[in-house]
Amino acid sequence: MALVVENVHVVAGTAELLTDVSFRVDKGEIVGILGPNGAGKSTLLRSVSGEDQPTQGTVAYEGVSLAGLSAARMAKLRSLVPQSQITPFNFSTREILELGVDPSAARKANQLIAAIADELNLSDLLGRTASHLSGGEMQRVRIARALLQLETTGASYLLLDEPTSAQDPGRATLLADLLRQRARTHNVGIVVIVHDLNLAARLCDRLLLLQKGKLVAKGTPQEVLTQDILTRAFGKGLRVLHEPGSPPTILPQLLSEPAAVSIHGVAP
Repeated sequence: MALVVENVHVVAGTAELLTDVSFRVDKGEIVGILGPNGAGKSTLLRSVSGEDQPTQGTVAYEGVSLAGLSAARMAKLRSLVPQSQITPFNFSTREILELGVDPSAARKANQLIAAIADELNLSDLLGRTASHLSGGEMQRVRIARALLQLETTGASYLLLDEPTSAQDPGRATLLADLLRQRARTHNVGIVVIVHDLNLAARLCDRLLLLQKGKLVAKGTPQEVLTQDILTRAFGKGLRVLHEPGSPPTILPQLLSEPAAVSIHGVAP
């Protein structure tokens, strides 16, 4: 069973934001969504999560269509981490994490919260008011809440919009490792919007590349992160290096600079 997205179209007024997008995500794999600004990445994630209903097409989790489902029912199918979110009232970090615990697991809430707070380096922040947290700290709180939801509801899919955008490089790597561990050991299917192409190459099993609302490339990082595909999507300011046995490496480069060089010669 899988998350299956079929022929999704999204129209707003006269603008077609997504056109005929189809893909599937199996449990245990991480699928990344890439694309330039305005490509439709967040629109697609909102449709996949059920926040917005597509104008046309279907989204189904293990055979259950999201159409017409209540928020409570959707919460038992998938957990969502938006790019930003207004903190309700003046909640503490602990109170926000408690929102992720299903009532059926209330007796274990303290134990579960302590474990996830330790895993995401939030233990010292549990008593802090959320409005006093940094952007990176608040982002980790939202991820922790989503993971608690997965653990206590039995949901098998995690959707994230740029989960490392506010993290320093060290914490971004730790979060990427955590997501890979969740996918592998907890059999969770993950859909993640990623702007960092190098992170996408190392984190994701498969990639979807959107451009102007259309799915223009999909496949493994080696298949999608090629010089030709990235130049068409993002322009000429990137160089792609492929080393045997390693994920692709993408280098930003001013057009006035000489071509990037690998140990095998000049990058194409």
